[in-house]
Amino acid sequence: MSVELEARGISRSFGGIHAVADIDLCLEKGKIHAVIGPNGAGKTTLVGLLAGSLKADKGEIRLGQRKATLLPVHERVKLGLGITFQITSLFGDLSVFENIAIAVQGYQGHSFRFWGPANRKSALIKRVHELAHDVGLDHELDAQAEALSHGKHRLLEIAMALAGFPSILLLDEPAAGLGVEETQNLIAILNRLKPDAALLLVEHDMDVVFSVADAVTVMVDGAVIATGSPDDIRNNQRAQQAYLGESGPEYA
Repeated sequence: MSVELEARGISRSFGGIHAVADIDLCLEKGKIHAVIGPNGAGKTTLVGLLAGSLKADKGEIRLGQRKATLLPVHERVKLGLGITFQITSLFGDLSVFENIAIAVQGYQGHSFRFWGPANRKSALIKRVHELAHDVGLDHELDAQAEALSHGKHRLLEIAMALAGFPSILLLDEPAAGLGVEETQNLIAILNRLKPDAALLLVEHDMDVVFSVADAVTVMVDGAVIATGSPDDIRNNQRAQQAYLGESGPEYA
């Protein structure tokens, strides 16, 4: 499998506190790499560094063959990065269709106009319907975004992140606040996305992690304490003591 994203020795401190310390990470196409750890472990900071919303104090980030350490978010997106953040960022007063359409237009580099070329309008509508179908929002296209459940907010964000056909997808706690049925739907979506992209999954829900992950990294206090297959992490004593023990004995 091809390496789509590689981070070497990336670090970031805030006021003397090491939020992320010398992290190495490799994301491969066709694989889901989960990052787990207690609150304050540095997981969301790591996502920010990989996405470009935060600058690393040191280390290197590569997207494919290109060095991306100093590139801002929009430049990384052009290189194939898709992102969903822990805090939802939707246009609440717009419909599901309009939210996805805005994302598609942003990636395509043009804005929708009523009197625009018919072929462009047709292509936009087709792409919006494809993305809604991919995340199971086919029947919600006319719904106002702010009227959706929290779980459907997360699905809408994934649809918007997919608008640019990303080769790398960073997902920061997509299962947060989801019900049982919504979580199972998310697992199915992640498995469908997996063959075409490299996925980083930051998640507290261990059912999701151990259902989809090919590799798992455990972070504590900004540092990696273990990386390996799901079975390796289940049987890792340090991971058990630091985090998995909080989630119940079924993961031991």
